[in-house]
Amino acid sequence: MKRNNLLNGLIAVLVFIAIFGVQSCTGPEGPAGAPGKDGKDGTDGTAVCATCHNSSTDLASKQAQWALSKHGQGEAFMSANRKECAACHTTEGFLETAKTNADTVQNVFLSPTTINCRTCHNVHVKFDNTDWKLTSVDPFKFRYDGKKTDVDLKDANLCARCHQARPLSPGIDDTKDSVSITSFRWGPHYGGQSNILVGHSAFSLDGSTLPSFQAHQTINGACFKCHMTGPLGTIVGGHTFNTAFYNEETGAKTVNTAGCRASGCHTTVGGTGKNAWDVDGGTKVTEMYRDILEIRKILAGKGWIDTTQAHGNPGHDYVTNIVNGKPLSATNPLKLSTFEAKILANYLVVVKDKSLGIHNPKYVSAVLKQTLNALQ
Repeated sequence: MKRNNLLNGLIAVLVFIAIFGVQSCTGPEGPAGAPGKDGKDGTDGTAVCATCHNSSTDLASKQAQWALSKHGQGEAFMSANRKECAACHTTEGFLETAKTNADTVQNVFLSPTTINCRTCHNVHVKFDNTDWKLTSVDPFKFRYDGKKTDVDLKDANLCARCHQARPLSPGIDDTKDSVSITSFRWGPHYGGQSNILVGHSAFSLDGSTLPSFQAHQTINGACFKCHMTGPLGTIVGGHTFNTAFYNEETGAKTVNTAGCRASGCHTTVGGTGKNAWDVDGGTKVTEMYRDILEIRKILAGKGWIDTTQAHGNPGHDYVTNIVNGKPLSATNPLKLSTFEAKILANYLVVVKDKSLGIHNPKYVSAVLKQTLNALQ
């Protein structure tokens, strides 16, 4: 009973304070104050979005082109989640290594994304036109020669950072008599375009100096000027980066030579025969392609390369995977002399560029001539 009386008394006190205490603190309402000044209307929160996301079809067309590019499709993304591949096959890896200048990422990514808009552009950083600025145009060093050679292609550094040859493994050592190749993937990989562009990575086979200089490398943004000029829908040019489109059903080829003419260097582009890239009435590209096929035939005859998986495209040739009737391996290598290994490396660095020498005709033509002479 005493406990209940005490509890009831406490409740009564709290109710009294709640009613009369609050009222006594509030007091009577004072007179109304003067109205404040009118403020300026705030900016629409979505106004910055309209810089890119507007009624224009420009962004939509770039996205459609990109979706059909090799960068935007799955083949370039299949090996993404490996430390040695992610630097060029994922957006996250490219942005990381562009800052660290490392060849590999520190850790694999749990949710990697393929190469996309954010790989190359500063998307949604300032929400204005600067979002289209390129993410990395800093000079870098080639991997092929152990990072001894500086490369600076200005804006095209963005492309060249990934489109470079990887080191030979095992490498070619002039102090040794031979090279034992244990993997059919021996060679520069697929991305040696910048090496060819600046005339780097092939071996001189006769002691003469290879002509490394090429006018294409002096054009700021050289990659963009040729691969992105004059888009034809989602077939070539623009963000497809394609310079040619092959119709598998008809066999017809659509080429985009707008960049060649826009540079002011060439008056006519488009020869006859197998290749349509001969310029100014010459036959340089046709001749280089002829030499590539001749070297390819000899190397295949020697059993050094496998052409059966290439479907007619030398750019898909690999080192043979069968030696002495057995699979290529560490215990059953393709053993070549140091000079022979240089011949094979020269062929691979040229064909893996996949431009048939167009990126640097003087250099590639000289490399092919030396290689062919060394085989004959």
